[in-house]
Amino acid sequence: MSGEYLKKGDKLEIIPAGNYNKAHSYTAIDIEKIQKELKYNSASVYEFMPNLKFVVNGEETGLILDFIHDKDVVAKLMVGETVEVTLDDDYYLALGIIQITVLTRDIGAFVKGKVE
Repeated sequence: MSGEYLKKGDKLEIIPAGNYNKAHSYTAIDIEKIQKELKYNSASVYEFMPNLKFVVNGEETGLILDFIHDKDVVAKLMVGETVEVTLDDDYYLALGIIQITVLTRDIGAFVKGKVE
């Protein structure tokens, strides 16, 4: 795995820190509400799911946006299930600045596609 690229065929594990529903004392979560928030503010994934890990080919890496925008993936992660997939596309690292509540920080996330 390169630091800036993930390749089609790489093995991805998204590992939750536990059952986020129980941790947040949710009795019934609204995945669609979480999904909507993630669509507009991808970095909020760490508010809903702190200490979430993305591991590619055994190495911890950055956030991969496609997967936190997938309703089925979010539902599994919220109940503490690890998600394992084989990447079906190449991804590259995109850098930016985000704002989480009052904290501003740099973030890197992988997005689908190739750098030309």
